[in-house]
Amino acid sequence: MAKYSITVKMHKNANGMVIDKGMSVEMVTMAPNLMSGPAADQLNAIFKGVYGVDLKAMNALSVGYLDVKRIG
Repeated sequence: MAKYSITVKMHKNANGMVIDKGMSVEMVTMAPNLMSGPAADQLNAIFKGVYGVDLKAMNALSVGYLDVKRIG
């Protein structure tokens, strides 16, 4: 299992939701790609729980908006 830090790179306002640069969460997964499949759903659920934003609905669940760093 690997631990990742995922941080928003830039501000975005879409579908009545806002993300700002610096918003960050941590996630543990075995998936090699966090932007697709079950890992993407898990990441989106974490952002919903912590910040109340749906990255998929905002079209922000991508490396264009998110910086992913392995931390463990």
